[in-house]
Amino acid sequence: SCVDHGSGPGACAGPVISGAAIDTSSVGTKTFAIRATDVAGNTSTTSVAYRVDCDYVSLGLSPSAVMGGSYVKVSAALRSCSTSAQAIVLQFTFVAPPRPNGCGAMKTTMFTTPPMTLPAGFSRSLAFTYRVPSSTCAGDYSVAVSTFVNGSVVDSTSAALTIMR
Repeated sequence: SCVDHGSGPGACAGPVISGAAIDTSSVGTKTFAIRATDVAGNTSTTSVAYRVDCDYVSLGLSPSAVMGGSYVKVSAALRSCSTSAQAIVLQFTFVAPPRPNGCGAMKTTMFTTPPMTLPAGFSRSLAFTYRVPSSTCAGDYSVAVSTFVNGSVVDSTSAALTIMR
């Protein structure tokens, strides 16, 4: 909304009506501009930049707490973040920070997809089972997935996994 404490507000215009959703139809940086004119004819424009991001993968683990040697189902909801077809590779890793009890840091590749082409608007789920190594120390870990486009990481996310003894 527009406010003028002098002559009073006249016209106030932006790309959408007040309270309506702004443009989030595509990924990238966008600008939202409002132009106001008061009763005296003075004009002012205010712009705000905002960014629309897209997560290629949403990740889930079931169960999220297991014993070493147990199996975990890794589920991923995959979607296209481009307005045109795009070739991607997904790399899933099992990650642990250094631990004071003698267990060292750990990063193990669980699974890497072959290159796949995602059409614009693509959405699909995939899942696989991962066996946690029996020798894994108790503690908090994560399963991470990185999305590669042309060999560079463009997105990553992770889910927590607790290993019990």
